[in-house]
Amino acid sequence: LQVTRDGDYHLGGRRVLRGQIEARLRELMRETGNRVVLIEADKDVPFEDVVLALEAAELAESAKVGVAVRPPEP
Repeated sequence: LQVTRDGDYHLGGRRVLRGQIEARLRELMRETGNRVVLIEADKDVPFEDVVLALEAAELAESAKVGVAVRPPEP
């Protein structure tokens, strides 16, 4: 799950609206059988946007969640 500095969320290369993150995560976990979620965020992403992604992963009942910070894009 990627979080961009402009507040967009992308899952599997596709933009996901904030209110649809949990449902889309559930769908992907059901399809793949993989319940691990990696949240990648730009360094400049507001903390609240990352927390929203963490909450969605928790509500989707992921087994494990990781967070990675990417350096800001030029």
